[in-house]
Amino acid sequence: MKIIFFCGSLEPGRDGVGDYCRSMAAELIKLGNAVKLVALNDRYIEDTLDQNEKFNNVQIDILRFSHRERSKILLEIINKLTNNFQPDYSSLQYVPYAYHIKGLPISLGRFLSKIKNAGKWQAMIHEPFIEASKHQTIKEKFLRQLQIICLRSILKKIRAEVIHTSIPFYMDRLAEQGINSKLLSLFGNIKIVVDINTANTRKIDPSHLKAIYFGSAPEEARQSIFAEKIRIYCEENNAAIEILICGKNGPHGGRFISEIENICRDVSCKILLLGEKNESEISNLFMKSDFGISRNSPEFVEKSGSSISMLEHGLPLWIPITRADTFFSNLKFRPELCFENLSAISQISRGSMCPQLSKITKQFLNDIS
Repeated sequence: MKIIFFCGSLEPGRDGVGDYCRSMAAELIKLGNAVKLVALNDRYIEDTLDQNEKFNNVQIDILRFSHRERSKILLEIINKLTNNFQPDYSSLQYVPYAYHIKGLPISLGRFLSKIKNAGKWQAMIHEPFIEASKHQTIKEKFLRQLQIICLRSILKKIRAEVIHTSIPFYMDRLAEQGINSKLLSLFGNIKIVVDINTANTRKIDPSHLKAIYFGSAPEEARQSIFAEKIRIYCEENNAAIEILICGKNGPHGGRFISEIENICRDVSCKILLLGEKNESEISNLFMKSDFGISRNSPEFVEKSGSSISMLEHGLPLWIPITRADTFFSNLKFRPELCFENLSAISQISRGSMCPQLSKITKQFLNDIS
């Protein structure tokens, strides 16, 4: 099968959806398919890049358009590509902010509909629109409605044959807007670097724990919840916790670390700020830790590539932001490794390694066949 993936950006390690496309493209090629990747609004480059890139021991054709490029030029080049390649399917990888800085890609559907010889269309809705909440401002409510209108228009204009999304929560939100979708779960964004048949013999000692936090810090309103639960565990169990923080911690990173240090100042809680690490180093850190920490509430855990990666490594996952009525019902992948109460770590063992890329790629192919 011939497939083109369209996304916003393909800057390695800087765009989660772009990295997702690379990994799936490589797996699809290994399975005998022909794949090309196209970034339509890449903010990391100034000029168009047309290159053949080696990724996971596979050569992938990648075409990246700068966000500054005129749509007329994009369309001319893409139409030449599709005319020569003649794809069976074109896949739109959708996040509203990937195609418009304010999350309103109003002209995207019209643009995509002008692509000739695109084959059938599939859409993967990574994020549909901002979520409604009782604290939403009038501006946010208006933005949400515009984002819904944009998404409906895009799907209608490309006549999407198959619509996927990554979590049941988004399936429900899309269904409320009359959009029927199928579940295509995410795979981890950190490749397992050891033999998956190698058992991890690390024993968890509840009195001396090593945790790992990978990625952006939680929003400020949630930071004290993390820190307070760590303090209570250390105090009640006379325990010590070492927290490894790695990756890009985002705009709230500094305050998050300060919040933990302040609230946990009277217990044995040590923070090691490791910064950005390569994939192999992160995988090894997962193997040497007792549990990972998720910043998401349960309904969003499985849209996080880092959380899925921890679970693929067999690492127990602490989800401190939760409600009792939603905790287990929202978890589909390895719920036995997920826990809300930090004290439960004494009852949980590491799981076997369980990479999902191959399984999910084959489901993707089956759904569009």
